[in-house]
Amino acid sequence: MIRVILSGRTGNNFFQYAAGRSLAIQRQTQLILDGAWMDNTHATQYEHLRRLPIAAAYERRLSASKRGLRKAFQLGPKHLHQGTYYRELQPDYDPSFSQLPETTILDGYFQSPRYFAEIEPQLRQELNLQAIQIPDKSRIFEDGLHSRTFVSIHLRRGDYLTLPNTQCLTPGYHEAAINYFRERWNSLCFCIFSDDIPWCRKQFDGPEFLFCDLPGSATDPLHDMRLMSSCHHHIIANSSYSWWGAWLNPTYEKVVIAPTMWMKEMSSVTVLPESWIRI
Repeated sequence: MIRVILSGRTGNNFFQYAAGRSLAIQRQTQLILDGAWMDNTHATQYEHLRRLPIAAAYERRLSASKRGLRKAFQLGPKHLHQGTYYRELQPDYDPSFSQLPETTILDGYFQSPRYFAEIEPQLRQELNLQAIQIPDKSRIFEDGLHSRTFVSIHLRRGDYLTLPNTQCLTPGYHEAAINYFRERWNSLCFCIFSDDIPWCRKQFDGPEFLFCDLPGSATDPLHDMRLMSSCHHHIIANSSYSWWGAWLNPTYEKVVIAPTMWMKEMSSVTVLPESWIRI
């Protein structure tokens, strides 16, 4: 059995599932997604994975006895579950990952497509965002994205304004990425996705910009990710959320532009597929 200790938000959970699923398939064993260790802020995030046709069992709470031990002795998953405990220590792909045994506890983010490259076709089926329900108004919006050549632009602000290990991207990044597309395509449109649409409206002006400001954007983490994946091309943020929005676009001809630096003092080399363009 492979056990994945879930942490973080939706994009992080997608990476954790993908890595765990890949190892579980290699070892021909079951995958457990363990949400018992998530903090109160992210406690319900893993529920969104359950709306997709994924292959995993779920555990939301520890048993009463384990909860008692955890509280009394400040114990972590390494001590309360059986198996080889593997903690991701560096944000780089670890080749030894594939050698882990069939009873492994995975604890980390595993933000590299190399962890699940061998199961990519199967993973695309299991993380099929078309399987979720979205409101009729959102479906109409999605149909509009299909009608013309749209480039998604994701801007993450919110917690990125205060988290010490990351940063909001500069306007120069978006300007360079937009110009890259303008120089190569005619009649492009850009769809803006963000947790701060009012701010974005002040930054991007012109008839070629469309803003995704639908009710589902604020209430459903999978809503905007699905609409992003419906665009033809992508300008992503240094965010696992828009990473998956771009990756789950099945179009072979898609162009994805991503930032050279992923987090502070962390290159995006490991995180990005080789075909994506770095600026």
